[in-house]
Amino acid sequence: MPADYALSDEWSPGLLQAIGTPPVIYLPCYSNKCTTIDCLDDYCLDLILSHFNLFELFSLMSVSTRWYYLCSDRISRSTYFSTETFENVPMKWEESQNMYPFPSFKSVISVLNLTQDSLKTLSLSSVYDMTAEKLSVCGDLLPNLQELELCEPYNLSQNMARVIGNKLCSTVESLSLHSCHLEHLDLLLQNARKLKHLSISCSEYDVETEEAFPIHDDIPSDCPLTSIRFHGFPRLHIDSIKFLLKSFSGTLENIDLSYTNLQGITNVPYLLPELPCMKKLIAPVDTRDSDKLMLYTPDRSAFLQMQQTYGVVKMLKFMPNLRVLDMTNSSLLSFSVPDFVDVLVKHCPLLEELYLGSCRIPAEELYGLRYLVHLKKLCLDHYEPLSIVSSILFTSPYDYAAAFRFIATHVISHLKELQYFSLTHGRSGYSKNDIQGEDLFLFLRNAGPKIKDIFLTADKTAENGGPYDFVAKAVKMCSEHALPQTINLNIENTLSFDVKASTVTQFFDLIAPSYIQVNSSNNFAKKHVHAGFGDNVAFPNF
Repeated sequence: MPADYALSDEWSPGLLQAIGTPPVIYLPCYSNKCTTIDCLDDYCLDLILSHFNLFELFSLMSVSTRWYYLCSDRISRSTYFSTETFENVPMKWEESQNMYPFPSFKSVISVLNLTQDSLKTLSLSSVYDMTAEKLSVCGDLLPNLQELELCEPYNLSQNMARVIGNKLCSTVESLSLHSCHLEHLDLLLQNARKLKHLSISCSEYDVETEEAFPIHDDIPSDCPLTSIRFHGFPRLHIDSIKFLLKSFSGTLENIDLSYTNLQGITNVPYLLPELPCMKKLIAPVDTRDSDKLMLYTPDRSAFLQMQQTYGVVKMLKFMPNLRVLDMTNSSLLSFSVPDFVDVLVKHCPLLEELYLGSCRIPAEELYGLRYLVHLKKLCLDHYEPLSIVSSILFTSPYDYAAAFRFIATHVISHLKELQYFSLTHGRSGYSKNDIQGEDLFLFLRNAGPKIKDIFLTADKTAENGGPYDFVAKAVKMCSEHALPQTINLNIENTLSFDVKASTVTQFFDLIAPSYIQVNSSNNFAKKHVHAGFGDNVAFPNF
């Protein structure tokens, strides 16, 4: 039985005033014994409604007059809207109740009429019965739009692209596109004078059939571009990187070249203007491109991989303030640039995060890492690549244990700011060259005062031993030598060891000192394999 409500003439500026509702507040009367959710005041209900998406809020508007105003107000304060929210939901369609895969223009305009000035981020997918004229109406309702994503299935006509360029992109600072929109890139970017962040991605990798797209012909050279992302983009023109580095040398802060075509990165010129603002460079290697070439020209494939790696290293020489570098899977790094670590020390001395997974850098070449004294995160995870090129060039496995031992002995004691270290691997079975307990103890003893997380892989360090014996030996040795800080020792159990994580934790709780916390899992949520554009970088996270 619902609670009774009494009208009150008391009014103070609150949630409902923003949408012009009458100066009436509903106050619950507790004359009935039954208490319902309507006994809560508007502020409590608004907090509850904040957990519902837009489609659910529209549904709840029909509960009562009070809920209509509360839900309307909640919608009006939304800063983010994705048209995918209204996909595959029941709606009236030609006087029948059907499921329709795309939202209607009526649904979209209903949201925009309520949000208007508050909406900052829009993710636009296919909308049924959307035309250029209707899209222009939507654009008039978005005067403060800052981030725009055009989803992959959304196929634009020329007129629609022109409207988006004139009405939406003129105010946006972040624009995320897919390769299917590149046909009209010139129209989309014609008025993007405030553009700071541009992302172009592709879901399908087809280097053989796609022609390189001259992106540099369409990006306005007078926009304050700070972040550029080509993720899984196989059509990067060989002149695009050169154009970006030269045209935006004074503003560029972040570049993501994750899994682009090799040819697109090899044409980096030897002479570039200095990039004083560059903070993050993400350039992991995708071996699929080179493997396709390997089927026809093995020598050419290896040469391209080496050229790509060398091209990235050339860029580093102009980035004196770089903070984050990801060159994961650059397995030919030691072939292309034998003194790579020395290059980092000389040209990027302020590095704080370094990702060199599966780069196969020999142990003795890691010595220079000791001079990167600002490092907070170091990832050297090693997994034998599935690349055809690498399997032919490298006949013997990488000695990751020697690398760990070398770092424990010569490097780790100099990295006083280091908080995170990872050297996991995918090798299975017993090997005399695996990490030993003495190596791990040496690492723990020499680690700096800020070290918090260490990630390693469970190993059998003796022919008849267990996968955690080397850890047990190390923590027992630590019991005799007190450490100044608490360390999380995270052991990945990715092999075929049938040991429950809880059992491992309980065992080490008994033998490990209080400042060593041993955790076991086959998938640590807090483990970082790659660098990425996170919360510390202004880039749309759709």
